[in-house]
Amino acid sequence: MGLFTDEANLVINQTIITYKIMKCENSTENNNSCASDLEIEDILKYIQVQATVPKSVYDFNNLKNPRKRTYDYQYYHLDFSLLKWYSGTLIPVYLETDHGIIS
Repeated sequence: MGLFTDEANLVINQTIITYKIMKCENSTENNNSCASDLEIEDILKYIQVQATVPKSVYDFNNLKNPRKRTYDYQYYHLDFSLLKWYSGTLIPVYLETDHGIIS
């Protein structure tokens, strides 16, 4: 996770996590067993998507174990009538200094 240099192409690459939730489409392959739109709408209120993003915090005053791992928990609800796109940048490193936090 994080940023990685590609010196040959003179670029910086960033890791991205992508997932997609799509509605089932009836076909002979799934024996036409998809739920109806009404059934999908009824169950969506009980579904929640959780994204857990890891973070590292460095405290250089602690020489034996300067890195602490923390997590940012984000929760989202699905909505049948909307197309939602959540995008975020992963910032895996925070530096704790005497003067503040640098990320």
